[in-house]
Amino acid sequence: VPGNSHNAYPPSGRVVRRKCGEVPNMSTRYCSSSSIYGLLSWLLVLLFVLSRLERRVAALRYAQGTGDENCETLKSEIHLIKEEFDELGRMQRTCNADVIVNKCEGLCNSQVQPSVITPTGFLKECYCCRESFLKEKIITLTHCYDPDGTRLSTPEMATMDIRLREPTDCKCFKCGDFTR
Repeated sequence: VPGNSHNAYPPSGRVVRRKCGEVPNMSTRYCSSSSIYGLLSWLLVLLFVLSRLERRVAALRYAQGTGDENCETLKSEIHLIKEEFDELGRMQRTCNADVIVNKCEGLCNSQVQPSVITPTGFLKECYCCRESFLKEKIITLTHCYDPDGTRLSTPEMATMDIRLREPTDCKCFKCGDFTR
């Protein structure tokens, strides 16, 4: 509107470019798109630096141990069933027993944090309670039956030995890391 002191446009209708700041006689601010992109770039750099710093702090916190991890080796009772077949694929006997074996169970420290680097926008550091060493164990199944369900009593058929690998020690490992 010509003559209006709040108009940012001169009477000719041309746009007058000024530095980023206040428009004369107005309470609003304007900035060019290049200065906004510059501000966004600095913001992304700041987020990147903060995420790197947070990761180092988290790594230090993990290395010191927060005390809430409790990955351990526990005893567990399981019911094992093993079928034995002849060379033609016919079942010869089925043996079973309730046995005590070791298992890994517990909690490990994991975290999710915002990240400007990863495609998902989050950096996930997941740790799982898994075996760090396995030992072979021979287990004797003591209840053996023929295909008709009759219990076998001859010494060579009444029991069956099987080999299992069970954990002797458990630790927190990075999830999906099978290179140990």
